[in-house]
Amino acid sequence: MSEDERRALAFEEIATIETIVEEIKKLPTDTKALELSKVLSELKGSGYPQVMVFTQFTDTMDYMRELIAAAGSSVMCFSGRGGEVRNTDGTWTLITRDEVKRRFKEGCG
Repeated sequence: MSEDERRALAFEEIATIETIVEEIKKLPTDTKALELSKVLSELKGSGYPQVMVFTQFTDTMDYMRELIAAAGSSVMCFSGRGGEVRNTDGTWTLITRDEVKRRFKEGCG
């Protein structure tokens, strides 16, 4: 295969990937995620300043924490990776299990 053929193939692959990404962006938000957001809003409106949400998979946790944070809520997580809090720039900082417990008790997400 010539260098020009490789370049053409690479550009074709990039275009295909970009098309797939654009199609994924058009998918609807997960209905379970929408329901959780609704329940969290209802709880906050009923006077619950913080809640604890459990999930089995860290991928689900990562997805949900970004969704919740994007809605303007403070988020703190704990998983096999340890404790994590979201910084103002959107990155996550590791904290200890004891720090997670302390912050939750004090109401500081």
